[in-house]
Amino acid sequence: KWFDNFTKENVLPIILERVSKNSEREIGYIYSFIGADKKFVPNFHDKHLNRTHGLRFPKVQKAGRSIYRKMKSMPMLSKFLFINNIKIFVNKTNRKQAEKPKIPEDLKNDFKKYFLEDIKILEKLLNRDLSIWK
Repeated sequence: KWFDNFTKENVLPIILERVSKNSEREIGYIYSFIGADKKFVPNFHDKHLNRTHGLRFPKVQKAGRSIYRKMKSMPMLSKFLFINNIKIFVNKTNRKQAEKPKIPEDLKNDFKKYFLEDIKILEKLLNRDLSIWK
């Protein structure tokens, strides 16, 4: 669908597994694509992005969400009470780190079989090896 609107030279598909395995190389590739200095190294390597998390108190989260929506409908009051800061605080303090759920091998294999033809089509379209998904 992207190639219906943009030429291949203007689309850079990014494969998450490759970024995870060799982030510096892939980021350099992305920087080259957009014309930035590929030697630049952003300071995010020590941060855990996109971590799996759960809620410590689901009822607190639900109540907080309800209060936030009501306060949001009252602009003057929400500015006075710094409602966005309260929302951020509740979201940060009510989270707990959770383990990423494991996908059973038989289910992984079923997915691989199901998507195999799509992966082959995508390999031809992108002219890239996607064997990591097979």
